[in-house]
Amino acid sequence: MASDSSLEKNHKRKVHQAAVISWITVLVSDYLAVNHLPIPTPQSPILLHRIIFTTRMLVPTILPLLFGVAIIMKTRYTNYLTMGLNPVHSKGNYLLNMANRYMHNTVEQMIIFIMLQYTLSTLLSAEYLPIIPMNIFLFVISRFMYFVGYMDEEGPVNRAYGFTLTLSLNIFSTFVCLFLLIIKGPTFDL
Repeated sequence: MASDSSLEKNHKRKVHQAAVISWITVLVSDYLAVNHLPIPTPQSPILLHRIIFTTRMLVPTILPLLFGVAIIMKTRYTNYLTMGLNPVHSKGNYLLNMANRYMHNTVEQMIIFIMLQYTLSTLLSAEYLPIIPMNIFLFVISRFMYFVGYMDEEGPVNRAYGFTLTLSLNIFSTFVCLFLLIIKGPTFDL
């Protein structure tokens, strides 16, 4: 029983470390994007230009979903006789279940993330718009890291960094949106 307790403590420690590293990653990356990286953004104060920019920048967020679909297709093709024709037949297949769970979580996180990036694009001034492409880059990386950790049968806690990085991005974006909404008001730039 003591080994279970120490294993649980070790897992909690890893998740806590992943959360701290995730927050540092988000804050440092967004700081670098705004102050030191030459990320091209529209300098126009026109709201439509910022929304078009964000729409174009959001294209890479589809990559984790396409990756998940490819993994599911490969898994079903590889196991064609048992699940290729009837995926319900082999519900116990670990790889297919994990890929499906990854896809489900990625869709949920992606919906939240995209809504927040669009909201940011309407509230941020032009000088802070580089935050959006940086957040998108981190989102795509975090989803791939989450997948790699999720597929690790030995240590499911290894998905913690990918998950906490996505969660940190969404929480950070939410707080920035709420702060700017309170400061600037809902009619800002309209």
